[in-house]
Amino acid sequence: QAVQTANPQPAPFVRVAKNDLGDIGHMLDIGYAGIICPLIETQQEAEDFAAACLYPPAGRRSWGPTRAVLSDAQPLSKYHAAMQAGQDTAPIMFAMVETGKGLANLEGILAANVDGVFIGPMDLSIALGEPCEGVAGAKTA
Repeated sequence: QAVQTANPQPAPFVRVAKNDLGDIGHMLDIGYAGIICPLIETQQEAEDFAAACLYPPAGRRSWGPTRAVLSDAQPLSKYHAAMQAGQDTAPIMFAMVETGKGLANLEGILAANVDGVFIGPMDLSIALGEPCEGVAGAKTA
């Protein structure tokens, strides 16, 4: 309810297959408001992910939001301004941590320009030697 009060419009998210500049940009171009990027293991990978979500100068995202602009019936300049780093309307970025290496580098990942992390509990439990324990394992609880 608190989220609905702060922003009554739902924010559609998508989990991309990999940390790829083109794939991430395409998902944002078609109108997703947030990206969950899997297998982030280092601060550099998290920074590369954030750069794929943001236009220059903060990032490396290429211009091509045809569907996103058309669906909201807004001018290109308004969309571009809304997608800049630091704006409430900028893409929401969650780095998916699901390996021991990612867990060990969690502080660095969080220091990157991402909004948060999404823990992959089953993959993490396998990586930590507790197959299929998810959040019930001694190391993943």
